Amino acid sequence: MEFVLLLTGCVVFPFLHCSSLYFVSRIIPGRPKGLYYAISTRLVSFLQAVCASCVGLQVILKCNNVMKDRFSSVNYYAWFGFSYFYYDLGAMFLESYHSFPNDSLITNCHRLLAKKWLIVLHHIFLPIFGFPMIVFYRRGLGDFFVGCIYLAEMSTPFLSVHAILRKLDMQKHIIFKVNGFLLAISFFIGRIFVFPFMYYSYAKHSDLYIWQVPFKIPLLCNISCFGLLTVQLVWFITIVRQVVAFMKTFMTSYKDEDSVHHQTRSFSKNNNSQTLNSTLLSNDKER
Repeated sequence: MEFVLLLTGCVVFPFLHCSSLYFVSRIIPGRPKGLYYAISTRLVSFLQAVCASCVGLQVILKCNNVMKDRFSSVNYYAWFGFSYFYYDLGAMFLESYHSFPNDSLITNCHRLLAKKWLIVLHHIFLPIFGFPMIVFYRRGLGDFFVGCIYLAEMSTPFLSVHAILRKLDMQKHIIFKVNGFLLAISFFIGRIFVFPFMYYSYAKHSDLYIWQVPFKIPLLCNISCFGLLTVQLVWFITIVRQVVAFMKTFMTSYKDEDSVHHQTRSFSKNNNSQTLNSTLLSNDKER
């Protein structure tokens, strides 16, 4: 069963990418090929994240014992989703290659590494270390905590929508603004708050104070959580900076528009009063 799920993932993600390429190129024809690859990559990322989040949410809501309750969907999705990370690396390279078709293979690789080095490292090492830990080394314990890690994907759909809207030059649309706030909130809940939540859940299960938990669990668990949290904090700071910068730009443009409207209204009032005065003067002369 596990090997079938692994092969299924190897087929499903490229198939979804090719299908997205086909439909996107027909919905918005006449655009650069790199744009189609970028949108298709984000659409597949959107779907994968929804699936992972649903698995994680189901585990968290139905779990009564955070250590011993078992959910077959946890390991099944690990087998299915393993290939996604390496598919996504290939998809990101194809996006770069088709966005800059005149550049050499090495130049495109350097560009990808320079621009998305953190994501590349994440996609390479997370399956290498995370997959064996989920499937082989847990000895059937802690499905709840794996579900929490899956729930971290809840921010990815908003991140994908954010990237797609930017590619379509829709930064001034209300959807872009709302999605930006939802992205920041979901990222904080799913990728930052989830770590103290896991420690709190274990403390409650083991009748401990939360500060005692790091000393009661294996060192590898602490190192893994610290490493993942560090990466998420780097991304979260980047997202917050972008939101703040966007809000400053938005408020500046709003003030400029308001100033223009105010000047227009003042000019209109002056014209109206001048017209009224002229009318009154002409009436007086006629009398």
